[in-house]
Amino acid sequence: MGLSKHKLTQICKTFNQEPAKQFGNRFAHKRFLSPLGLSLETKPDPSFGMNQNVFSYPEEVTHFKALHFVKYRLRRELNKNPRYITKDLWQCYRLWLSIRNRISVANLPLVRRCIGLTSIHYDYDSLLSEGYLTILDCVNKFDPWRGYRFSTYACNSMFRRFGRVIPQRKIQIDTSRDPDEVRVEDKNDGVSLHAERVRKLLDSSLLKDRELDIISSRFGFNGGQAQTLEKVGIEQKITKERVRQIQASALKKIKLALDKDPLLK
Repeated sequence: MGLSKHKLTQICKTFNQEPAKQFGNRFAHKRFLSPLGLSLETKPDPSFGMNQNVFSYPEEVTHFKALHFVKYRLRRELNKNPRYITKDLWQCYRLWLSIRNRISVANLPLVRRCIGLTSIHYDYDSLLSEGYLTILDCVNKFDPWRGYRFSTYACNSMFRRFGRVIPQRKIQIDTSRDPDEVRVEDKNDGVSLHAERVRKLLDSSLLKDRELDIISSRFGFNGGQAQTLEKVGIEQKITKERVRQIQASALKKIKLALDKDPLLK
């Protein structure tokens, strides 16, 4: 059947154990599965959710809670039958697979959205493939009881995956440090989500023209090397101390904007 106890154990690792009392109730299957038109006895339709539209937030929570309930049932069946894959165990696995596929299909548009937000210039199909793999991984790890949306969690993970697997150069930016300490790392290190969001902010109208010029020169965003306060002051025809003040003001704006960015929370 292509199914092993090891695989089932890995699936069960990430279910939320806090609401286990709810899962253990004898009517729990009606509470968690009935809203999706499923039951513990019914064989899931192979096409279940294959044409699924994007979820509303209540629909998203309902599906993820059902997924965690099925993981709970999987673990319970594994503990009861540690040596054999029983009929009940196989049924729980099919339910898990069906619900996971439905959630994944509903969130596929999120992959294209994240590709549009990134400044990584790479083969589109490769980014699409990595994005789909990230969605599958995130669906199995997401906890709906934490109160935030799946898209926030998945986008964060997707940007990080793009940075790890796509060969690119990276600029690490820390708004609390002096630009002279910014490092340009080898291309295999990836692109950090933090740097991606900073670049987006610099492309917006967040900073005034002079602030943008100074930040670009100090951090090397103008295509060259990061420049010293003194050199930037000569170019801008202002004192070194005034450059420092404008830089501090601009970095404060960037930091406040990053703190409000839902992808970085």
